[in-house]
Amino acid sequence: MIQELIGRVFAARDIAHRAHWRTTSYSENNALNKFYESLPDHIDGIVETHQGLLGLVDPEIVLAEDPENLLVWMKSEADWIEANRELIAMGSNAVANLIDGLTGLYLTTIYKLENLK
Repeated sequence: MIQELIGRVFAARDIAHRAHWRTTSYSENNALNKFYESLPDHIDGIVETHQGLLGLVDPEIVLAEDPENLLVWMKSEADWIEANRELIAMGSNAVANLIDGLTGLYLTTIYKLENLK
């Protein structure tokens, strides 16, 4: 399950980066910039903590296709992370807390994209 999370997060980084280049909205540009720049640190912490607990993982490669609706896609990704939190954390509170931080990044970005125009 951690492998799928890694693949999805790196795909999200690429999708957000491309959307950042295409937007004509200053606030959307800033929100997406913060999102894609923050993702590597979040996933790195999750993976390294997970590996400290359970050993090395082999990441999954996911090709990032741009979604039809960025906001709907981002919400579905946040929902997927939340729904799979316990399976990814495998009983580790430390990993679960880091996953919560990742989910928070998605939710904060969703808020900015929806409300800061």
